[in-house]
Amino acid sequence: MPKFNVFVTFEAPFSKVVQRDYHIVGGDLAGYLAENLKQRGFVVKSAQNIEYAFEIKCLSGQIEYGMTIGLDTVYNKRWEVAVQPRYNFLDKLFGKNEDKELSDLLNTVDAILHSDQAISDIKWYKSYNDPDSLKHKPYFEGPVVKLDRKY
Repeated sequence: MPKFNVFVTFEAPFSKVVQRDYHIVGGDLAGYLAENLKQRGFVVKSAQNIEYAFEIKCLSGQIEYGMTIGLDTVYNKRWEVAVQPRYNFLDKLFGKNEDKELSDLLNTVDAILHSDQAISDIKWYKSYNDPDSLKHKPYFEGPVVKLDRKY
C-alpha cells in the first residue's frame, strides 16, 4: 500500500513576471508540464488560468486529475505543483482505488522535473502548506513511499 506525497516545490527558471492577459505567473511552467505529460502518454484535457494559479486537467488511466501550478504566495521564490487525489477515505472504504493511476501521474511529474537540469531543490510533501509551515515539515525526495505492512 503506497503513501502519496501530492505537493511538490522546486526552484526553476520559469518567468516570475506576470505575462500579458494572464494576471498571474506560471503559464510557461503549466505549458511545459502539459506538453511533457502529453509526450509521456497522458491525455491533457486542458491547461488554463484559474485566477489564482494555472490548472492542468489530465487523465491517468480512466481517472481525471486536476493539477494546480503556481508560485509560492509568501516569498514568490519556489514553484509549487499540487495534484488532488480523486478518492477520499470513504470512497476507498467502499472499494474505489486509484493507487496505480495516482502513482503513475505523480511519478511522471517527478520524472519530468528531474529530467530538466535547470530545475533543482525538488521537495515532495504529503499535502499543501504555506512556505513558512513547510520549513518545519519533513519532505521527501519522491512522490510515492511504499509502506510494507504485514497483516
